[in-house]
Parts: sequence; C-alpha cells; structure tokens
Amino acid sequence: MKDNHTLVVAIVLLIASTAAFAATLKSHDEKSFPAVPGGTVKVKASFQDIEVRVRPGDSVHVVVDLEVTASEDRAARLLEEYKPTFESKDRDILIREGKGDHGIHLSWHPTHLTGAIHIEVPPGRATLKRACRPPRGT
Repeated sequence: MKDNHTLVVAIVLLIASTAAFAATLKSHDEKSFPAVPGGTVKVKASFQDIEVRVRPGDSVHVVVDLEVTASEDRAARLLEEYKPTFESKDRDILIREGKGDHGIHLSWHPTHLTGAIHIEVPPGRATLKRACRPPRGT
C-alpha cells in the first residue's frame, strides 16, 4: 500500500513540475495596405479565428495575434515558425501563417496554439477568400 502512495505522490510531483516550466508567449503583428476596388484579401491559416469588419477609409488593416503555451524554448520556436507573412501584389493581399511544423512532437509539456486574424476593409472594396490547411500534430 505504501508503494502505491509513493507512486501517486511521484506522479503528482512530476505533473506539477512540468506545468511549472510551461510558458505562454504571445505575438502581435499589424500591417495596412491600400484598398483597391475589386481587390481580394486571401487568408491561409490552419488554426486562427478570422474576423472581418467593414470600416470607413481607404485601407485594409490586418492584425494577427498568436499565443503559444509550451515549454519556453518550444513556445518561442513555434511563435517564430507561425509568424505571419503579408504580401501585396497587384490588387491582391495575401495573409499567410508561417511555415509551421508538420511533425509530431512528444513532450512532457502540452502545447497549445491559439490565434486570431482581424481584418478591417472599407465597404465594397475587397473580397475575402480563406484557404485552410489540415490540422497539424504539435
């Protein structure tokens, strides 16, 4: 019976110690583009929520917020890997998450990714298209 209690205490301490070393890191990126009549805003993202608002003006404004909870080094690496890129070509704007990592990773620390992409466009100036990738193992 004593061995069972020792095992339970050891497991509880192990779980508590791994949770104590987890870190939550955040990033915030903003970019504005001229709004061109007939232009398209394309979003390529796998896990981020997307919000589109119409607002007066002559520009498209994009905000990308990411949050990663993992071990500190892994959280920093994932934030860098998923850092968004913004491209403007002709009348099109492309917002794309970073390359990410397609591998499966085993770790004592759980990994949690969340994010949101906020897009503000002038009325009648742009069309939004979303291209989703299948979820990745992290």
